[in-house]
Amino acid sequence: MAGKITTNDIKTVGKVAGLSGFFCPTDAQKKIKVTFWRRWNAGPVRGDDEITAAAVAQITDSSVIEQWWKDDKFRGWFKNQDTFAEDADYNANLAVETLRQLMYADNPSVRLKAATESLKLKQDIDRRAEETAAGELDPEQMQKLFLKALKAGLIKLPEGDS
Repeated sequence: MAGKITTNDIKTVGKVAGLSGFFCPTDAQKKIKVTFWRRWNAGPVRGDDEITAAAVAQITDSSVIEQWWKDDKFRGWFKNQDTFAEDADYNANLAVETLRQLMYADNPSVRLKAATESLKLKQDIDRRAEETAAGELDPEQMQKLFLKALKAGLIKLPEGDS
């Protein structure tokens, strides 16, 4: 049947992505990565060179990481804290392009819906730009900035009573 996506189609896309240098993580790998980075960033400041398979296994209580760590593509993907933001930006660009294409569709109903969604997106972008201009940061952004400032030595934590 034309237009139906099969398991073989998905496997082919996965193989092409793998050959192209992309890493396609499994759900289990994504979950372990999120768990690791949340715990890593909440802990004491450490250097990125300390991120090893053993450290990840200990922090996430997962031994499967040792096997995955042997794959250079996995390690590169895992160590990149900005993967989610990069994926979100990429998907946002795809969504905008899709809306743009739909706005020129033959069906007037489809064009109207695409134009409406485009306006909603524009309003959301404008609202976020205003928030950013006002200096509002979400907690995750603030934590990243704080950790970078600590690592760079721009700020120091007060000494505790020892």
